[in-house]
Amino acid sequence: MLGNQMIAAIQNLAKTLPLEQHFTWVMPENVPIDIPQEIVGAFYRNIYLKEHLAQALENDNDLELHYWIIREWGGIKTFQINGRNNHQIHEFRQQLNHNRLRRPTFNLISSLSKLAAFWHPGEYSIYDSRAIFSLNWLIFRHTNDRPLFPQPIGRSAAVSMYDTATLYRLSGFDFIERDWRTAYHEYCKLLRDIAREALNKDRPYYVEMLLFVAAPQFIVEDIRRNTTVNINLNAQQPAGLDR
Repeated sequence: MLGNQMIAAIQNLAKTLPLEQHFTWVMPENVPIDIPQEIVGAFYRNIYLKEHLAQALENDNDLELHYWIIREWGGIKTFQINGRNNHQIHEFRQQLNHNRLRRPTFNLISSLSKLAAFWHPGEYSIYDSRAIFSLNWLIFRHTNDRPLFPQPIGRSAAVSMYDTATLYRLSGFDFIERDWRTAYHEYCKLLRDIAREALNKDRPYYVEMLLFVAAPQFIVEDIRRNTTVNINLNAQQPAGLDR
C-alpha cells in the first residue's frame, strides 16, 4: 500500500500536469500501424500505439519493428541494428520472465524497457532517466522508504544539472540504491500500484508518462524550493591539506 502523502503527491501532479495537454511526445511519420483519424493529440495517439502494437511485435521475427520502437519512436539512434543487439533483445525477454536482469541488460534498460512497455503495456513500463529522476524525488520527499532506483544516464539538460544522489547524501538522511538486478521489476510493480491507488487506472503508463512530463520543470523546481546548501569556506581544513 502506498502512503497517503505519496498518493496525494501523485494526484497533485496529475491535476497540475494533465497529460492530455502536457504529454507532447511526437510520433514519427512512419508509424507501422494505422491509427484512426479521430484519435488526435500526442497523448491519445501514443496510448493507441501502445495498446495495439503487441500483436505485430509477436510476428516481428527480423526485429525490424523492435528497432523502430527504440530508434524511431524512442529516438535512441545509438542503439545500433546489429547481431549483438539482436541478442540483447532476445536475452531481455527471457530475463523478464525470471524477474532478474543481468548487468549488460540493465545497462541498456532505457532502450530495452521501451520494448517491454509495448509487449505488455499492462505490466511493464519504460525505465527512463526522467521518470526515475521524478520517482526518486517523490519517494525521498513523501515517504519513509529510502531504497531509491538506480538512474540511467539521460538526455534532459534540466535533469542532468542535478546530481540527486549527492543532494540526498548532503541531506543527512540515509538512503540506499536498489539492486540493479531487480530494480526494473520493482519499478514496474510500484508504477502499477501507483496507477491503481492514486489514479484509479489499470495501466502503469499513465504514471510513467506523468513522471516523464514532470521531471524537467515541476520536479526540478520542487528540488530548488526545498533544497539549500551551505558551504563554510572558513572551516578548519582536515589535517594534511594545509599548505
